[in-house]
Amino acid sequence: MLKFFISFIICTSAISQNIKDQANYLAIYELEHQPDSTNVDSKKKESMRLYIRDHISMFASSGTVIKDSLLANTDRSNKSIAALTKIQSEAPDTDFTYWIFKNSKSGDIQLYDKIVKNTYHYEEVEPLMQWNIEPDTKEIAGYDVQKATTTFRGRDYTAWFTPEIPISNGPYKFSGLPGLIIDIVDVNNEYSFKLKSFKKLNPSRFIEVPSEKSIELSREKLTELWDNYHRDPFSSLEQSGITFGFEAGVKEELMKNHREERKLINNPLELE
Repeated sequence: MLKFFISFIICTSAISQNIKDQANYLAIYELEHQPDSTNVDSKKKESMRLYIRDHISMFASSGTVIKDSLLANTDRSNKSIAALTKIQSEAPDTDFTYWIFKNSKSGDIQLYDKIVKNTYHYEEVEPLMQWNIEPDTKEIAGYDVQKATTTFRGRDYTAWFTPEIPISNGPYKFSGLPGLIIDIVDVNNEYSFKLKSFKKLNPSRFIEVPSEKSIELSREKLTELWDNYHRDPFSSLEQSGITFGFEAGVKEELMKNHREERKLINNPLELE
């Protein structure tokens, strides 16, 4: 309940974008993840998008891409409840609001995310992982693929990539193999990305990066800010100038339910 309420409020603004390049290809992955490490039945699925142009790519959830597109094309003078409700209903729900930009030529990886009104980003340098390419081969989704394994921030992964698509890229921050990653899963089967479709875009789509002022920080600091937000979202909202007029006891009940829900979200992709 609280998640929907807050996401509705934050839905009043999208991350402003600047054109970086034009994507020629789109890979759509199905992400399956287990938010609660103690409950295999907590697994959820959602669609993720990887836009690619030569050495540049952008990765985000379909829900984030669609919501930001709808907001960007909404009349800024029309922020009515009806308009925002329409956007909420048309954009798929998502647990992942970040945008990841990779530049294989420079080796830069940038992750942007927005907490309430502030946009933040951090930068990392590839390679973030070392791959072991193995002789095993098979067919997945009509592609001849080869096996590779790696360890990334507390998880061991098995990936299958295809030289048939000679693009050294993949979902999330994964890249560096001699072909597109078709399938990748951690050994505990808590996070997996499976390619559902790959196509050439005609016309091409703009790859855009946030144009509004973004606060640069470390990956660890962004994690800390999100932890603080989830611990007390109302405090973060009020510090941003968003106030509420709850009846007595309503806010306390919302926070109580929120804390119980957060106990079941304890299993991030990056454990370290």
